[in-house]
Amino acid sequence: MLGLPETPPRRKMGAEITEMRGLWLGDGAQAGDLADSEGISTRRWPCLSPRRARQRQEGYDGCTALTGWDRLIAVRGTDLLCAGEKVGTVSPGEKQFAVVNTRLVIWPDKLSLDLKTLRLSAMEARVECTGAEFETGSVKLSGCGDMTELFSAGDGVSLSGCVKEEGNNKDFVIKQVTADTITVTDKTFTKASESGALTIKRSVPDMDFICESENRLWGCSSGAQTIYASALGDVNNFNVFQGVSTDSFAVAVGSQGDFTGCCRLGSSVLFFKQDTLHKILGSYPAEYCM
Repeated sequence: MLGLPETPPRRKMGAEITEMRGLWLGDGAQAGDLADSEGISTRRWPCLSPRRARQRQEGYDGCTALTGWDRLIAVRGTDLLCAGEKVGTVSPGEKQFAVVNTRLVIWPDKLSLDLKTLRLSAMEARVECTGAEFETGSVKLSGCGDMTELFSAGDGVSLSGCVKEEGNNKDFVIKQVTADTITVTDKTFTKASESGALTIKRSVPDMDFICESENRLWGCSSGAQTIYASALGDVNNFNVFQGVSTDSFAVAVGSQGDFTGCCRLGSSVLFFKQDTLHKILGSYPAEYCM
């Protein structure tokens, strides 16, 4: 009777993965891809580690919006909660969130929460004045309270209501602001006195979807068929156009249909429609292209 054939000894083999390529759900996964995973956390990135144990969070019944940024942020009714504590009041319903610098934008309320101080503030500002004295590079206002409580240097605002010199009804960027005086670039205004009602406002466009990319708040409007980006690092300003790299940005699109969403992809921003994708490339407004 013949014996069994000899089996050659097994050779030990090893492999070293030096690149973490992220999650890959399609065909053709490569070394370094996560084709399937469960219970993995990136809290020790670039090392992979097991997620922390699940914990039940109390007091969140009836929430309509949730996000996490260092702490759990939630909307319950009209309460804005941060780590379970109320930090402000918002409208009820679903929300969109985006974080730029230390500010969490709550949309469509046009509110922002400072994640360091937990101060909730409006992105838009508006004030009514009873009169004004215009110089070529400044305007002194009366009957409107302390302007520094609403506006800051760098804000792009619009002024309306001038009757004696209608050319002073215009958009401009604030260079400096005190309690009753706004300083602008010289030769912005025509010297005049106004005694009627005037309005100064900083506005934020109505947008259907928002996201953050490269330290700007981006958004899109189906009604206006326009894509917007805020000034660099400033979620309040969408009307600053001075020809510099920190300007805000807006571009009208000619494609059909409503926007269905937007998101960041690397250093670009994607805006979706039913049959169209708009991709914004570039690092600053003069360089942006689709």
